[in-house]
Amino acid sequence: MRNSTEQLCGKCYMKEREDTGKNIIRFHLLLTIIGFIATVITTVWDLSTGNQHITGRCVWAGFCVWKGTLVSSVLCLVLSSVNCLALSGIYRASSWYETNPRNSYRFMFPWIAIYFILNISILPISIYFLYTWYQTSSSDKIIQVYIPLIGVFSVLLLLLCVHHWFKIMFLCLDIRERVVVDPFLRIGDRVVLGMEDPSISIIGSISRSSAKLSSKKNKIIGNVTFA
Repeated sequence: MRNSTEQLCGKCYMKEREDTGKNIIRFHLLLTIIGFIATVITTVWDLSTGNQHITGRCVWAGFCVWKGTLVSSVLCLVLSSVNCLALSGIYRASSWYETNPRNSYRFMFPWIAIYFILNISILPISIYFLYTWYQTSSSDKIIQVYIPLIGVFSVLLLLLCVHHWFKIMFLCLDIRERVVVDPFLRIGDRVVLGMEDPSISIIGSISRSSAKLSSKKNKIIGNVTFA
């Protein structure tokens, strides 16, 4: 009874982490889609009625707005693709229709890598733009009000992104541990779901000599042997 309770708690715990990971990915996917639409609209506006054109005649604010928004739209498109890939990996890990669930956690690798680079780039990019703004402006209001506000917002954004990054990384490790074993294991005339006999990896065959059922706390997968 205790083993069954622990396995049930582990299953609920894993489902909760998966739901949290899905919500995080959906949140970032929504942000990237909104960012892509906004940057594309700004690029079209800047190249049409924004007093700038494709030849590089940049007179508004002293720099080419369309160049920055065009690069940002490509970045948002890449991030959207990475988020879709990570979300599909989470769904594949628990899908009954997935033929190869062992590779599900690998769909999350691009998200972890790209958002790691994004996290370490937030503060340097923010500092660079704030310094450039400080150099090109002599207004005391910008220095005393806007720059501190943007600096605080950048730090809060970094903390949120790092928190989400660690959540997804630990979820990826949990899914990897869960799909290491075969989801269906046949032992004689019995089929054990999500369990593996440790004797398979030791001697290459199933042994009925060591008889006990063991489970790990907060884990769905346990080791099983029969007498």
